[in-house]
Amino acid sequence: NILVIPLATLIIYEAVLLLFFSAVPVIGDVFAFLLKYSVKGLNYSVEFVEQLPYSFIDTIPFNSYDVLFAYLLIISGAVYLFYKNYTSLRFSLIVLLSWISLNTIVKYSNLNESEFIVYNIKGESAFNLLDSRNILIADSSILEGEKIRYAPMNKWLHKGYRDYEFINNNGNLSDRNYLKEENLIVYHDKTILFLTDKNQLNHNPEKTIEFDYIILSGNARIKIEDIQSCYAAEMILFDSSNNFYTVENWIEECDQAGIKYHSVLHDGA
Repeated sequence: NILVIPLATLIIYEAVLLLFFSAVPVIGDVFAFLLKYSVKGLNYSVEFVEQLPYSFIDTIPFNSYDVLFAYLLIISGAVYLFYKNYTSLRFSLIVLLSWISLNTIVKYSNLNESEFIVYNIKGESAFNLLDSRNILIADSSILEGEKIRYAPMNKWLHKGYRDYEFINNNGNLSDRNYLKEENLIVYHDKTILFLTDKNQLNHNPEKTIEFDYIILSGNARIKIEDIQSCYAAEMILFDSSNNFYTVENWIEECDQAGIKYHSVLHDGA
């Protein structure tokens, strides 16, 4: 901040001056030169600090209300330092206490909420269990490159999660609020069936097995009528590992059968 804030302020002034003097050949060139190297200096200083031991600037949860509180705290603190105005000091303490209290309330509310999310990440089957724990269920390919940043990490930052637990789609999980065995997920009071192949269907059930959600994945060669013959669900989900052609065929079948569905490819996570 010692370097970034002054440089950012300088860049703003230089940009405004460049706008005013852009038509003046020599002066405009000078401000363009200064602006160019000020931006380079800002970028270099940020990269330099990030490379220092035990420092990081990535995955820092900072919401819009955090920005508001930060500005209020900086302004009121500056007024106190420059003018020794004790009203500003009291206001700074109130802002700081309010900021801490709001963050505490948000984090506590997250612990008492539960979410099951099917992400829209091209070519991936990615599910998230969010409550007091943050569990990502996906193939290991999601950890390669920038895929995990597209949707999951943005969601986690917004909700205030710093860490996550990873479980492969083929892995198992057993806990008080969670159960994952092969293609079955039980999350709190919800049951979810994950289908990638016709062989996973129970072709001779004594009675129809009911689930809250059935997820079709990996362009599974399964017809909706095959699912109806052995399973029932409140909704069928088509995740982003499927192609549009396969999903549109499923949508047509669901419309004909009057089955509620959600396509992640068409309607998002």
